[in-house]
Amino acid sequence: MTTIVSTTTIYVSPDGSLLNDGLSPTSPILTLSGAMEIFKASPIHTILLRRNATYINQQLNLMISSKLTLS
Repeated sequence: MTTIVSTTTIYVSPDGSLLNDGLSPTSPILTLSGAMEIFKASPIHTILLRRNATYINQQLNLMISSKLTLS
């Protein structure tokens, strides 16, 4: 039996929206907490934060039991 693991990239940007799905650079999620909600729904994700962006008053709590890549 072969196990196939899919990886999802979640895009985060201060220019994003709470209504976006965060699954492409053209539809980034607005908040770090929104990215973590998507992360919780699937076992393996990469979270990409927009370069040179500032995330003010956003908390990122990491209590995970699966692989997480922040870049």
